[in-house]
Amino acid sequence: MRSGEKKKLTLDVITWPPEDLPFTATQAATGWHAATICQRLAAGAVGPGVVEVENAVGEERLNAFRDRGFEVIESWEGVEG
Repeated sequence: MRSGEKKKLTLDVITWPPEDLPFTATQAATGWHAATICQRLAAGAVGPGVVEVENAVGEERLNAFRDRGFEVIESWEGVEG
């Protein structure tokens, strides 16, 4: 954080069954992270080793999810210590 204050970001991602695809909401919601990581790996945007999904997905991907109809709610809170 620029201010030096520690913050915790929680993302709530909400989706509904896509009207244009034969998937349930669960299928649509669980497939996004694998597809996103595969795209980023292919583009060379993820370094070697283990990377948590929450650390490998940036703001541009969150906007892509929003564009596909996912509701993304950001909640920030201060962190002690």
